[in-house]
Amino acid sequence: MVARLDDVQIANYSSDTREVRATHEWAEQALGAEYLQEKTQEFWTYEEDSKGGIRRWMQLHNQTDVPPEVSVSCRDTPDSSIILSCRARGFHPRPIHVSWVRDGEDILAEMDSSGILPNADGTYYTQSSLEISLQQDGHRYACRVEHSSLGEPTLVWAPGKKGPLPPGVLAAIVLAVLVLAGAVGAGVVLWRGKSAGPYALAAT
Repeated sequence: MVARLDDVQIANYSSDTREVRATHEWAEQALGAEYLQEKTQEFWTYEEDSKGGIRRWMQLHNQTDVPPEVSVSCRDTPDSSIILSCRARGFHPRPIHVSWVRDGEDILAEMDSSGILPNADGTYYTQSSLEISLQQDGHRYACRVEHSSLGEPTLVWAPGKKGPLPPGVLAAIVLAVLVLAGAVGAGVVLWRGKSAGPYALAAT
């Protein structure tokens, strides 16, 4: 810091001296020791804040990618439709692609987007919205995010909308239901046979 009065330097501060010093005796008398000490303490705070900011920037830019934090929320509207909102926060670098997926397959066009906005810490933020009607509420919806920090696109499902079951899991469930149904059917047949007894079988 350099303080001047009518182009005449009257005080300065540096990180070496860590003290606001008057450059002339008359300036020191005019400013006063109390004023110089007060300004010195102000510059101590300013210097520490500046160092903290520099450390944060170095930490941010020394790493290639910062992955986004993604969340999905939903709200009802007066016209009986549903607005889904996908928020991606704190990612770096800037390029990102956000889209909407229905039932894990169909990619839908978003209703509204905030664009990619900067955060104070040098990362970025974006929000995408999708409007669906109650007739479409039986489907599953997810926000699909693609970013250089992610190995592959990430799906975040809307609240209450779980992703489709993998084909293997679905086949196993169907098989288990069929086996259970067969076992119950066989049990009923055996129970009826035992209830009838040998005389009933002979009579037939």
